[in-house]
Amino acid sequence: MAKLHFIQGLRRWLRDRRNHRFAGFTLIELLVSLLIGAIITGALLSLVVDLTENNQRDTARSETQRDMQLAMNYITQELREAVYVYDGDCLQGAGTITDAQQFATSCPGIVNHIPTTLSTGTSTPVLAFWRVDPLPEPLRQQCENAARASQTQLNTLINNGIPCVSGRSYTLVVYAFVDDTSTTDIWQGKGRIVRYQLSQFDSNGNPNPGWFDPLPDPGSSFQQWPYQLVGGTPALPTGYTRPTGNADVLVDFVDDAPAQDACPAPSVRTPRITPVPSFYACVRGNTRLAQVGDAAAGIAPDPNDLGVNQEVLVVITGNAAGRAGIPVNTVGDNNVSTRLAPLQTRVLTRGILNKNPR
Repeated sequence: MAKLHFIQGLRRWLRDRRNHRFAGFTLIELLVSLLIGAIITGALLSLVVDLTENNQRDTARSETQRDMQLAMNYITQELREAVYVYDGDCLQGAGTITDAQQFATSCPGIVNHIPTTLSTGTSTPVLAFWRVDPLPEPLRQQCENAARASQTQLNTLINNGIPCVSGRSYTLVVYAFVDDTSTTDIWQGKGRIVRYQLSQFDSNGNPNPGWFDPLPDPGSSFQQWPYQLVGGTPALPTGYTRPTGNADVLVDFVDDAPAQDACPAPSVRTPRITPVPSFYACVRGNTRLAQVGDAAAGIAPDPNDLGVNQEVLVVITGNAAGRAGIPVNTVGDNNVSTRLAPLQTRVLTRGILNKNPR
């Protein structure tokens, strides 16, 4: 009997072990497990997405600031070679000039004497200056050949307006800010800076339409260009045509929000418009302000600013809106999270015209 009970107990124990071995989770346990797993997975994915977006925004801001710095370096390098820089008054123009006395101390303005694409629509001329460039190689070779042949041939080239003696000519450079309202062109961001160049000759040695010598006689100066005194009356040169041509984009992703007018006196802001673009400059020395002052601002003429090198403060502000991770058409794309800190640099030009050594 005892043996029978032992066998039955052993069978029950084996059966219970076999049933327990094949037992699983209940449906509720599975659902709870799935819910917990989904919460953990979602949290991890959200963290990864946030980290990726933050990395994209940081990268976009870094790339934009790097581009602004490269653009600033390029402008700075050119300004160092400038012989004359227009301030805001001489860029926009200081009214109508009718006689020789006004002509000597006033600026007709150059905005009406550069391509219309630079001064109309969403484009605003900001910085304009003259520099000296070497003649194109075809003209240099032509001058050398004429000099070897005879003085007569060389004089003929000089009389035709080719500066064979110096081998250099003046070039007008204009930088403009373009408020980017297009969503289809290749340039992105809120705005961009474009560069235009008007040289006397193209790369093949052909004259460029619209170029006129800014110093046609000893009594002329850059600020009156392109006007000349004809019989004591300011007038445009004979055969004048407005320059044409396209500007090249220097950099995009420039901020379009108004900047603060932070030009210290007696510097003159360029451009002289309101609101001030995020790309602007402050020009001091050899300007109209130094000659006649600024009565509206209570600034008297400063003779110490005449005959000295010009100093130019350039300010550029970038905006990363439109780069990867920062959509350009969303709420808040124009706030401090996308607008970068302004870049500033001061440049002392190397021009020696009208300079009085001290």
